Amino acid sequence: MALKDSRLFRFTAYTLFGLSIASFVFAIVTRVMSGKSTALYHGGTGLPIPNIAALVTIIAIAPTLLFGACLWAWRKWRAMASRRRVD
Repeated sequence: MALKDSRLFRFTAYTLFGLSIASFVFAIVTRVMSGKSTALYHGGTGLPIPNIAALVTIIAIAPTLLFGACLWAWRKWRAMASRRRVD
């Protein structure tokens, strides 16, 4: 069995990815709330980004991901409903 097929491996990977994203969001939100919105954030690529621009990007991406998740769930529900009708 390959490691990528392991449920434990996928659970750990998704959990660590979620925690890293949550940590980034928390760091940016606390910096902006403490009044350092014009200070620069140096990302993994070394590109300096103002904290407020990072916050605006987070606010723009969140509804897009939520819409995508809802669209995916609706498609799944519709596919299941159509399979029940055929049977």
